[in-house]
Amino acid sequence: MSYFYFFREDAPCKWITKEIITKFPKYLREPVIYKGKAIKFHINLEWIRNESRGANKEWLNEIKVNYINTINELPSGDGIFITGYDSNIKELDELKSRNIPMIEAPCPWVRQLRDQLIEVNTDTYQSILMIDEDHMVHDCYKSIYPKDIIIVQADNYQEKLKDIIISKPVYLMVYAAHRWKDAEDMAEYIENKYPHPDNKLDNYKKTICHWVRQGIFEEIRIKGIQEKLDEIWVICSSFGDRSTKSIVRAIEEIGIKAVVISNKSNIPENFNNNLRIGIISAPIPVSHKKRKEILHIIRKKYGGPIEIARILYEYLLSIILDHPDNKEIVNNKINDLLDYICDDVVWIMAGSGKGLPIQGYYKGKEGVRNFMEKLKYSNLRMTNIEEHFYVKEGNKVDVHLLEEGECTETGKTFRSENIHTWEIDDNKKVIKFRSYNDTFAVHEAFNQN
Repeated sequence: MSYFYFFREDAPCKWITKEIITKFPKYLREPVIYKGKAIKFHINLEWIRNESRGANKEWLNEIKVNYINTINELPSGDGIFITGYDSNIKELDELKSRNIPMIEAPCPWVRQLRDQLIEVNTDTYQSILMIDEDHMVHDCYKSIYPKDIIIVQADNYQEKLKDIIISKPVYLMVYAAHRWKDAEDMAEYIENKYPHPDNKLDNYKKTICHWVRQGIFEEIRIKGIQEKLDEIWVICSSFGDRSTKSIVRAIEEIGIKAVVISNKSNIPENFNNNLRIGIISAPIPVSHKKRKEILHIIRKKYGGPIEIARILYEYLLSIILDHPDNKEIVNNKINDLLDYICDDVVWIMAGSGKGLPIQGYYKGKEGVRNFMEKLKYSNLRMTNIEEHFYVKEGNKVDVHLLEEGECTETGKTFRSENIHTWEIDDNKKVIKFRSYNDTFAVHEAFNQN
């Protein structure tokens, strides 16, 4: 029987997750008041995707945001919402000259790279940039590249630089989704090949993004060896994505086979029963729906209690945070969650005092449905939930969480740390759930005084 290890640090970028939860519903679904007028804002697809990588329409349709394919499609009077990979500098300047309404909320690490490109003194420094030349950020920023810039990638910088003579100090820049190791290795190579007291080789510390810092590459290096993995399956949108390339590079670097899975048909069915296999979800999804579908097939078939708990949190987050006005979609997602719940489940939300709408004892699937509907449609609005760590003992899983939300009646916000305990039977269904809550923080938000 094959052994499966599910990586723990493969969460999507926390920055973009929070943007999707907070800013996308606020600015990208209905017109908003902007400088005294009701303006409909759109994402420009051309700035965040191309044929080989980036966001895709299926995913954007799932999260129900306004988008246009190119700037030329922008309806008169509407505005542009800048996110993720920032914007094409030439097009941005042209839009600003026309006074097009604009909300700028790009990835802060990508925007740091733009600032470095603008600030570098080309008379003093030789610029070197590590970026994929088919990446959207390359297309967006190339109009501000220094004329003599040298473009390299993680797997070819030594080959590209070996015959180049540089007399000036080097100003090194690195695109956001490269590994720390790749940036550090290149900085060391440049320092040895082009030593100069004025070299600026640590700019990457300001541009390598939040997702890289979340720990997945350390986990690949440590657990890949500790768990003696033969293969690691990488669930992703496309092998062309920089984040996927970085993951595959880290896997192959320690002698493990990487298997890229972008749809259900890619899931291996016939493999050696003695294999030790790792499972990683890359941060750029094919679509949330397809990613969950692939993960759930693998987790349900090969995973233990922790993996079942992770499936349940994906459903819970989707129910709580997505599609606020579409009850049919919410009801379908609750039904999907109930497939993992026993008929006679016990569901306990601990707490005391008045005001909190969801505390109490719930029994059976209809009790869980009642709980979920209260959580979704009451005056308690969740804005963020982060699972920090899992502890397993037998068929029990304890999960430590950070929760953020507000009471819509009082307008007060809260932030609390809670413990969830799940008991899961041999059929991989929940037989008991209990939440131990920081009720003081939540009750304070509901307090009218």
